[in-house]
Amino acid sequence: MNRNITEIIKTVKEFYSNANQLANQQQENAKTYAQEIATAKNLELNNRILSLKSQAIVDVRTLAEAAEKEVKASGQLRGKDVTDDIKLLTAGIKLTEDDLQDIVNRNAGNETMLRAIKDYASKARMSIAFPAMAADKLEAIGKIRTGALNIIDGIATDPTNTIVGLSVEEYGNANIFNIV
Repeated sequence: MNRNITEIIKTVKEFYSNANQLANQQQENAKTYAQEIATAKNLELNNRILSLKSQAIVDVRTLAEAAEKEVKASGQLRGKDVTDDIKLLTAGIKLTEDDLQDIVNRNAGNETMLRAIKDYASKARMSIAFPAMAADKLEAIGKIRTGALNIIDGIATDPTNTIVGLSVEEYGNANIFNIV
């Protein structure tokens, strides 16, 4: 999994833990102190939760941007990445779906070749399984960023709630994030 995605998840979990501790302290203050004192102490704790929220949001956005930058770099088309398999796609040989799937498997991780193969498969109306490509990964990163920010907002609203849906698998195959 991409280290930035791992860090996004870690950021959300740490914010949850810290906000939950502060919320528990607020509840304890309400039981322990007179209302005026508890209110003053809890206002300070609430401000700390909001400060932690702001930092968590900045961290998630920064990490998501870094993940997107890595994916965009790995998804660039490069002439040097064209392999001899391109000859099979352009030689006028009628390829079967099995032939094309073998070519995909040989070129997994090569965005340039995968895009050429995908174009061939589309024109030939073939149904081929492709590994996650840059566009797929960028979409998943966007969903994870949005999910993480929504969870952070929900935690800040009620730090005693449990985290639901903080799973990369929710956004598809976790292998999508095995990028350099």
